[in-house]
Amino acid sequence: MKWYHIKFIVRGIKQKKFNSIIKILGIMLALVPAMLIGSFVKHESSYDKQLPGSEKIYRVIRNWQEAPKYGVSVPVPLLPAMCNEFPEIKTGTRLYAFYDMEVSTDNRIYREDVMLAADSSFFNTFNLDLLAGNKNTVLSNTNSVVISKSYAEKLFGSEDPLGREIKFIGNGVSNNTLLFRVGGVFKDFPSTSHLHGNVIFPLKAFGIYNQTNQTNHLLTVYLQLKSPDDKKSVEQKFPKFMESFYGKDYYDYARTNYLLQPVSDIHLNTTVNYIEYETPKGSYANLYIFPALALLIILIASFNFVNLTVSEGVSKNKAFGINKISGAGRFYFYAVYILESLLLNAIALIISLLLLRIISPEFKTFVNRDIDLSFLASPYWIGGALIFMVLIGLINGIYPAILYSTKSSIGYLKDKANSLVRQTNIQRFFQVSQFAICIFFIAGSIVVFKQLNYIHTTINRTLDKDNVLIIKNADKLGNNRSVFKSELKKMGGVSDVSLCDEIPGIAFYSHWGQPVDSAAFNAHVAVYNCDEDYLSTLRMQLVKGRFFDPEIPTDNRGIILNETAVKTLGWEADPIGKRYRFNDTFQVVGVVKDIYFNSFHREMLPQGFLLTHSGDRFLVKFTSGQTLESIQDVQDLWSEFVPEHEMHYSFLDDEFDFWYQSERKTGQLAIILAAIAIFLSGLGLLALVLQSINSRIKEIGIRKVNGAKVFEIIRLINSTTVLWVLIAFVLITPVSWWVLNKWLQGFFYHTTVSWWIFGVAGLVTLIIALFTVSFQSWRAATRNPVEALRYE
Repeated sequence: MKWYHIKFIVRGIKQKKFNSIIKILGIMLALVPAMLIGSFVKHESSYDKQLPGSEKIYRVIRNWQEAPKYGVSVPVPLLPAMCNEFPEIKTGTRLYAFYDMEVSTDNRIYREDVMLAADSSFFNTFNLDLLAGNKNTVLSNTNSVVISKSYAEKLFGSEDPLGREIKFIGNGVSNNTLLFRVGGVFKDFPSTSHLHGNVIFPLKAFGIYNQTNQTNHLLTVYLQLKSPDDKKSVEQKFPKFMESFYGKDYYDYARTNYLLQPVSDIHLNTTVNYIEYETPKGSYANLYIFPALALLIILIASFNFVNLTVSEGVSKNKAFGINKISGAGRFYFYAVYILESLLLNAIALIISLLLLRIISPEFKTFVNRDIDLSFLASPYWIGGALIFMVLIGLINGIYPAILYSTKSSIGYLKDKANSLVRQTNIQRFFQVSQFAICIFFIAGSIVVFKQLNYIHTTINRTLDKDNVLIIKNADKLGNNRSVFKSELKKMGGVSDVSLCDEIPGIAFYSHWGQPVDSAAFNAHVAVYNCDEDYLSTLRMQLVKGRFFDPEIPTDNRGIILNETAVKTLGWEADPIGKRYRFNDTFQVVGVVKDIYFNSFHREMLPQGFLLTHSGDRFLVKFTSGQTLESIQDVQDLWSEFVPEHEMHYSFLDDEFDFWYQSERKTGQLAIILAAIAIFLSGLGLLALVLQSINSRIKEIGIRKVNGAKVFEIIRLINSTTVLWVLIAFVLITPVSWWVLNKWLQGFFYHTTVSWWIFGVAGLVTLIIALFTVSFQSWRAATRNPVEALRYE
């Protein structure tokens, strides 16, 4: 290929500025989402794989009575019993987490969202080394504590943290303030670890360490096996081991199946209950859904590229014919089209990388992940990106090259019409594919929005979570809680106040119980300890009976169940007065509607409410519009009671939002990708319409001279568009229905895929297509025919 041919390519790009911009914009709009999604998938799939020997590390999980849900809390004595029973276990550790706690040092108090307590084998189980201290002994000492590097810098600056004092300010687990000395410093947990926290206490420093109750599930257990192959043999031995561990309670009470969950599976597995010391969960589905959507956008951009390139070839017929006569062979055509494609792709790649630098911080915030994008500068990634771009360039350039290289010289100079027919067939194939993908994206967006709306409205039907302030450290008030509550109720802007231990969406105590007046087997009940104002504060809906009454002294042995608990126990006909036994026997006094507080991927739990007046949390319901004004008043009141402690608070709607964050982000990202796909489809269609109209200018002029009306010309140009959209609709509808139903099946509670969704998707696609085509058709039809025929 000579320099002249390269000049010919560059000149062609300049002459077709609009088409060239569309090609570059299309590839760019496909590349940027693809690179961002690629970085997201890489981040999500790398969780806990940075641990040395991660393939041998497992978490013990359980499902109760073969229920379709898995829990992670196990009895305290389980790990020692397992280590004695299974020679396959190399080591193991137990974890207990403290939430919203305080530590103090040098007369300064620091609040931590999560603090961990672990066995002395913690660092050996996870194969972690300390930056300072002895990892084998640091948690053996009940007065020693290990902190992260960043936390050491926060507390002590550049000073040596070893030996410095830290006070643990007590809570319900340990009411006494405990004194520890820093015995070690560990490297901060990476962003790709399911664990987070800056403080690790020795588990044996707390009374929970000495618990022997086999039916009280309080801790999580991690094991390191001697070999990954041992997992299967350990799980096969679990049933027999559980019979001996639980004894007579196994069949009459426990009947729990245990499994080993690979540590690398924790972040992505949505069937296992989330526990608060974990970083926000991901989903295996996202690893497939988002790359598939990005691939569809790349296909649309490639279809646009090929369509436009084939259309441009019509105007190059004479130039190609002359080159053929001059001796140009097939290699010339391959070189022209592939080089042009590679050049445009290279421009798109450079712009995409610049754009990626700008929007990547916003993307990290959007997906709530600390994604490390430094890999984009690695030689491996750059090489892979270049190879990918070359492949796209070859794919986009090779078909037009094949199409035009097989045509004879005479065909270029004389048979323009036939070449146009050949182009139209392949162009229409690509265009139908674009329409089909567009319909799929629109239908998918509607289904995602419908499911998110279903979740939102379902939650709002069960309780009122708006304008509810949560005071998380009410235990700091000590015996003044009732007085503090009375003062809160007197405030203007406060409509209700409740003292409680557990709050939907934040915490509940999962407890085994046994119905006294039912043939049903034992039920696992999520227990909420609350006072008599809980119902009115959350605006919960009472179905039967009544809520707790302070005037009835027997209510301290009363229980209120939700609808799922009543159904599980077979008490639908008349639950009032039925008895249920935990440690004591409680009598049902009321039934409330189910409260949806967990992910909709999981089944609703049976819920029970018990009366307490010594909770550790306050719920403060503000009058609408009075929230911001009233928060300061509450803080001022708090300072009067406990000036030495900062009030820790949040809002109930924000806490609830956590459970549906993944679904909402998935929906928003899917809608953004759908908008990109629809925009690219419309842009490609616009360029094709302009190219088609330009090639028929003289035909339109002749028809107008012969009396054709504007409407008739518009109908002529638009007639095939409806046909292609209809074909795309027929082809994609069954596929879309299957894919969307498959996605909804991942939710235990979900909406339905209605027939009208596809009707709307097809209609919107048709409107977009007709609007794009009709506007250009109208311009061509209203043009003065003399302009088109003046040179004939």
